[in-house]
Amino acid sequence: MEPATAPSVREIGSMRLALRSDLRVSPRIEGGESYYVIDDPLHGRYYRLGASEYAFVSLLDGQTTLRDALAKLSTAAPQHQLSENEAAGLCRWLARQDLAQTPESSRAERLSARAEKDERSQWLARVNPLSFRLPLIAQPDRVVHALERRVGAIFSPAAIGLWIGLLLSALYRLHANWDRFSLSLRGFLAPDNWLWIGVCWLLLKLLHELAHGIACRRYGGAVREAGVMFVMLAPLAYVDVTNSWRFPDRWQRIVVAAAGMYAEIAVAAIAAIVWSEAESQWTRFLCANLVTMAGVATILFNANPLMKFDGYYILSDFLGIPNLYPNGELYLRTWARRHLFGVPATLPEWPRRQRRVIQIYAWASLAWRVATCVALVATSAALFHGAGIAMAGFAVFAWALQPLFRFAGYLFGTDRQDRPRRWRFAAIVVPSAAFIIVVLLMVPWPGLRTAPAVVEYSPQTIVRASTAGFVRVVEARDGQTVRKGQTIVILENRSLAREHEELDGKIHQASIRALRYRQDGEHAAAQAEDRQRVALESQREELLDQLDQLVVRAPRSGRFARRGLDSLLDTFIDQGAEIGVIGDERRKEIQLSLSEDDYEAFTRRGGAPVLVNVPRQPLWRDSIDIIQPRATLQPPHPALIASNGGPLAVKAEPPEVSRNGRNAPPEPTLLAPRFLGRIQLDRVTSERLHAGQTAEIGFRPCDRSIGEHLYYSLAEWLRERMQPESVAR
Repeated sequence: MEPATAPSVREIGSMRLALRSDLRVSPRIEGGESYYVIDDPLHGRYYRLGASEYAFVSLLDGQTTLRDALAKLSTAAPQHQLSENEAAGLCRWLARQDLAQTPESSRAERLSARAEKDERSQWLARVNPLSFRLPLIAQPDRVVHALERRVGAIFSPAAIGLWIGLLLSALYRLHANWDRFSLSLRGFLAPDNWLWIGVCWLLLKLLHELAHGIACRRYGGAVREAGVMFVMLAPLAYVDVTNSWRFPDRWQRIVVAAAGMYAEIAVAAIAAIVWSEAESQWTRFLCANLVTMAGVATILFNANPLMKFDGYYILSDFLGIPNLYPNGELYLRTWARRHLFGVPATLPEWPRRQRRVIQIYAWASLAWRVATCVALVATSAALFHGAGIAMAGFAVFAWALQPLFRFAGYLFGTDRQDRPRRWRFAAIVVPSAAFIIVVLLMVPWPGLRTAPAVVEYSPQTIVRASTAGFVRVVEARDGQTVRKGQTIVILENRSLAREHEELDGKIHQASIRALRYRQDGEHAAAQAEDRQRVALESQREELLDQLDQLVVRAPRSGRFARRGLDSLLDTFIDQGAEIGVIGDERRKEIQLSLSEDDYEAFTRRGGAPVLVNVPRQPLWRDSIDIIQPRATLQPPHPALIASNGGPLAVKAEPPEVSRNGRNAPPEPTLLAPRFLGRIQLDRVTSERLHAGQTAEIGFRPCDRSIGEHLYYSLAEWLRERMQPESVAR
């Protein structure tokens, strides 16, 4: 049994609509499916209608009622699937978009009311700091046309091949030097870098939009408007290339949509190559900024299909699903009406595949919009403190004001036939909102607060080279049990050997001279030579001690530990250089490295147990015995350094020149001072673990809620990026 037609549908069915006479319609065929593109020159907009929808709309001449038009369509094309409800919805949409008129639409009072409504909407858009536009160029098409004649070849196959080569080269260089590139980005958000960021951002966005315009002009399109768009007070250039929707080839439309990203990524690739070759610290810093703004930011925002930027239009054309974003919003509104308000609502008869894509896209875009707004508000509050909170609050208010008015009119309106069930809405939304607020503001953050750590002997004896020399023999091995006095390595120092031979010769000569002076009766001179000989013999004894110390022996018995000991063979090591450590397998400790925030969090726990996570070992709880109150820039262990696979970043220092004139490996230095803590292990645990094993120490903090943790984590990340750049050599 067919449901009765709603009164609103019956009323619309008796209306008479007529398409505006200035509309331009172009037929298209794509993927075997025909459709029509409607060009609205008055508002500079384009719309796409299916064959059945346009066949119905074309019958609206101002004399025929909507019901009669639908009857004529059924007679002319019986296979069409346009229902009366869908025809009524299509007519409402035509009226909302000012594509169709009724006899009453020319009346002064209706035009005045609509003008007042449009003026109010435009005012709300202008005062909304989240997004508003400011047109600047009167006739941008002439400017873009002149540019296209000069640089339009950048979209030729040869130029695209060069672009791919640049991109691959840049990616390879960044991958090979990622740690150094990360150091170059330190201080990216520092206040003294904001002016440079702003200038680069404006120039990049100007290039981005010009590339859109040039590509559109290359394929015969026109640029109707150009200016500046402000998003959260950040200026962005824009050009209106909606004329590209008239292109019959979807790949041309995709090229126009991708042109801005194409240009920016080319700049990012060139900047990455210059960064990898530059010697100047300032040049590398500026190039790293360009790579971030022209590369990373472009991919995150412009290429993101969940926002109505370039990526969205590329995805829509690639999938062949027009109006993907509006259809997604329509799906969400229909879902809300049906499930939240209990109002019967139907969707258009989309194909099954298209329906599934629209559903997924609708929820994903909604989640992204909410996350983006929350992130923008939190970022403004973190960067500008009180002023940022006020600005973010005003932005949210302006952004939500118009939708809230429409929602209130729908929820509390009394002249609607499909009145929403308000109690149903309140019963669903109020508990859900309360649950989210409680979770964000009252539920403790469930994640772990962690700190990197390493297993070490307690106490440990460091084996050092007492004399400088070349390593010629390596007799010990990592993990070997050694006895006191056992040889670890044997060094060679030829300069000491030559000095020993020279001293022997000088001692012998002093003895001969002293004997000759005694024979000649010059006893004073003989005594002076004896004193010289005694001093030389004392030097020889010291030299013999140094030569004996070229054989490095174990100072105690225990387990010897040194990773990559064989790599020392035939290398020169300075006096005092560390060769390895010796410790007792039954006595070990865990040394943990704490940042400033970690220090405060771990110190507040006192003797409360923490979780100890050692790879390939079961988790257990233990207590921190001591946390040193003095921070240091020296890493606690080489295994924790980023270059060795650890989590701690160090500065890239130039090689040091040792006393013998050779380049010695630099001492690693942390980017920020850290505190050292210790956990003493029992005998059983000590024997189970190996010295040098990395670990992670953590606990579940209960002092911050989920919302507070997310906010302070973002603020901490921003503070780190705002710190002045460390010297990257």
